[in-house]
Amino acid sequence: MKKLYEFLKVKLCYRTYWRQWILVLVIFLISLSNFAQSQQYSSIEEVKKLNYELFEEIGFDENQMNHVCRAIYSTQKRASYLAENGVSPNKEKLDQQFKSLILRVLSEEEFKKFESIRHKLK
Repeated sequence: MKKLYEFLKVKLCYRTYWRQWILVLVIFLISLSNFAQSQQYSSIEEVKKLNYELFEEIGFDENQMNHVCRAIYSTQKRASYLAENGVSPNKEKLDQQFKSLILRVLSEEEFKKFESIRHKLK
C-alpha cells in the first residue's frame, strides 16, 4: 500500500503524468455521457426492433407488441422529461402508470411473463 502511495505521489503529482490522467478522465466522462444518452429510445419502432425476438418468445402478437413498445417508450420519455426539468422521477409512480398502460392489453398472466423478461429488454 505504501508503494502505491509513493507511486501516486511521485508519478502523478510531481511529474507530468497528471496531464495524461486528466486526458483519460475527460475521455472516460465523455464516453460515459454518450453511453447514458444511447440508452434512451429514439422511437417506438426502435423499441420494437430491439426487443422483437424477446416479445415473440413469450408469445405476444403484433397488437400486444405495439402496445407494450408504446408503453415502454412513453414511460422512458416521461422519466427523461421529469429529469430534464429538475424533478426526480418517482420509480414507484412510473411503474404503476406503466402497469396500468400494459394491463389495458395484457392479462395478469401475460403481464407476469413480461415482468419475468423485463430485465432482458434492450
